[in-house]
Amino acid sequence: MSIAQLVLAPIAATEHADALLEVAFLMSAVDGHLAEEEQSVFAELVERVRGRAVAKAEVDELLGRFIVSVHATGPAERVREVGPTIPTDLREIAFKVAVALALVDHDASEQEDELVGILGATLGLAERAISLAAEGREAAGA
Repeated sequence: MSIAQLVLAPIAATEHADALLEVAFLMSAVDGHLAEEEQSVFAELVERVRGRAVAKAEVDELLGRFIVSVHATGPAERVREVGPTIPTDLREIAFKVAVALALVDHDASEQEDELVGILGATLGLAERAISLAAEGREAAGA
């Protein structure tokens, strides 16, 4: 299964789609680097969430917006701001996608591990975080 396939269907509400995409970005970029593999999978994820093909410019615009936001507050605080805006029915998917995207580069970091805990708590998934993270790792091939 590809990471994008963790999202079962396009997300109609743009603000919900963007929130899911942003927490995935935050998880993968918390170590200060967005690897080429992560960028490629992120673009696939954007297409899946949008339900259509997207131009590189659209992906770049999203990434630019997310970078500005994270620089203003920091990754942990941004996860705490964005996470609650994700609807309950998308929270497990958002968590798995975020974990999976962070592992695409096969270079786990302490910052990613810490942010996984913050994301799980923010989404109200702390009790299920271990099993959901395992599903994300499986989708990432890690």
